[in-house]
Amino acid sequence: MNLQQTKGFIKTIGNMFIDNNKKLDIVEVREQYSKVLVNYEELIAQKAIDNLIMTTKYLPSIPELIEMLRNVEKLQRVTRVESNICLVCLGEGFILHNSYPLYCTECDKGKEYMYNGQDNGTDKAGKPSNNPKSDYYIEPVTKYFDIQELKGKNVYRNERRVAPMPDNVRKLLKEYTRKMGA
Repeated sequence: MNLQQTKGFIKTIGNMFIDNNKKLDIVEVREQYSKVLVNYEELIAQKAIDNLIMTTKYLPSIPELIEMLRNVEKLQRVTRVESNICLVCLGEGFILHNSYPLYCTECDKGKEYMYNGQDNGTDKAGKPSNNPKSDYYIEPVTKYFDIQELKGKNVYRNERRVAPMPDNVRKLLKEYTRKMGA
């Protein structure tokens, strides 16, 4: 994190706690808080400050801030290791796009959903099969989505613990905004 971002966090800290007015007016105190915050990622610092705001009534001391930052960082590392899932499909092997499945090209589970009925009597391994030729097929996720953009959105959702908006809610929201003239 850079110094400009730490100033924003210090300003947030200053606005949120009761006894902050006198302490954070001192330049040396602000510099000490900056020295601590600059060593952590922005997301970790944000989560730590959010936790402190919810659990502490008074301005946290620097050791309290460091302890919370370390706890959040440790938790972050544990969840990244435990959730070693595909960030494109979130471990499902497919995603739905306009009610049609798209198989994931980034993980092994996605290969299970790869299907092309237009191939003439061969299975996934290229061996002859008894399945008749059909018009059905499942397209790859790369046909409609940029993989890096999709991974970024899913990482953000996982780290922030934001649930994706259900399709029916999204449709109702679009319909409502159209009626409102937006």
